[in-house]
Amino acid sequence: MTRPRRVSRFTVLTTAGVLALTGCGAVHPGAAAVVGQDSITEGQVDALAQGLCSANSGGGQLLPTREARQGALSVLLDTELSQQFGHKRGVTANQQQISQALASRSGAIAALPEDERPAFKDALVRFLEGQQMLMDIGRRSLQAQGKTNVTPAQATAEGNRLRQQYVKTITVTVNPSLGSFRRGTYQPATNNGSLSVPASETARQGNSANPDASWVASLPASQQCG
Repeated sequence: MTRPRRVSRFTVLTTAGVLALTGCGAVHPGAAAVVGQDSITEGQVDALAQGLCSANSGGGQLLPTREARQGALSVLLDTELSQQFGHKRGVTANQQQISQALASRSGAIAALPEDERPAFKDALVRFLEGQQMLMDIGRRSLQAQGKTNVTPAQATAEGNRLRQQYVKTITVTVNPSLGSFRRGTYQPATNNGSLSVPASETARQGNSANPDASWVASLPASQQCG
């Protein structure tokens, strides 16, 4: 059986790099995370996680639902931060380009169960918009510095650098069952947020960021994608 990959590496929704966050405090009831004044709900996370589960199971892979939910939250957090930063800078996404990018991924969306497509498509559109905003901001910044022939990769890297500065000015909190903050960086929860230390080999596999395929297959159906 193919060794399962972390769901955050799913090729249709992929984050640009390590997600840096800051802040502490309580999460609103029913929220998976709070970014500034906006919330990411548990429902949004579950809906996207189900789509990611279906997309990965189509490739013959199995993943624990914990990994799917954390991967979904990572994408939604990245998206929300990019969208907020873009709006603060007065940048909007080019909807014609977004439509073209979406069309190139239509096959992946069509392969999902019909009831999972709307949430997946909405998340994908917002993610693409956020990435385009970052690229636009980064390109403008580099051009203002006198640089020419700025590549998309250079623009995105600069956009992410500037977004990290913005993140330091807002408060971001995450439901402890899904993650924690260490040095301002989102860390996915291990052992389902439990404070206990895994002792057995089986428990250590469950606590692993990339558990063995045989361990995932041994989980109850309610705890795995596929």
